[in-house]
Amino acid sequence: MTPDLVLIACLVVLVPAYQLWRSLKRRGAPKASKLRNYLRTIVMALLLMVPVLAVWIYRGRSWAALGLGLPLAGMIGLGIAVIGLAAMAPGMRRMKAADGRPPAALDLLPTTRTELAGFVIMSLLIGFSWEVLYRGYLLWALSPSLGTPLAVLVAAAAYGVAHGYKDVKQFAGSLVSALIFTLAYVATHSLWWLMVIHAGLPFLMLLVKPPPGPATAAEPTPA
Repeated sequence: MTPDLVLIACLVVLVPAYQLWRSLKRRGAPKASKLRNYLRTIVMALLLMVPVLAVWIYRGRSWAALGLGLPLAGMIGLGIAVIGLAAMAPGMRRMKAADGRPPAALDLLPTTRTELAGFVIMSLLIGFSWEVLYRGYLLWALSPSLGTPLAVLVAAAAYGVAHGYKDVKQFAGSLVSALIFTLAYVATHSLWWLMVIHAGLPFLMLLVKPPPGPATAAEPTPA
């Protein structure tokens, strides 16, 4: 079995199955510390990313084929991503759920300097690695044999499922957003602007004003 087949199997089958199993297993169980969850996500991203880049470099493949070129459409997308994130920033400061409580996503945010360092590293790493793995690499690997339309569906489904399952709304949202990002990559052939969005959204959450009083103890696992 070639290294590419092993990597494809990991991305399409093993990682989504493990994340789904883990999320279902931990429902109702005590939640791990935020820092532990950050570190777990960092380690998983590195374990997947390093082999993919190693094989890519060893084979002498084009970086543009991995989505790391910068075609005109990607440059336009990069500008749109930066402007869009900047436009979202003021609204994030006022973000609240419909019932007036702070959004549940605040549970992911760091509350200490050590957690903040882990959060920053995790956000930057997943913004780069997941885009390369599930958009650039997986579409490059699957499209020749499956065709682009089916490759898009497989890659998007694998990435959506890899976010785990919390409830129907979250699961459906993960699948839909994964499909949108994958189609956006197919349309522009550039990952850079998608990386900016992917990494930028967690940083925007830091702008959300925390609720008064002690910080919440809930600490969900980031996917």
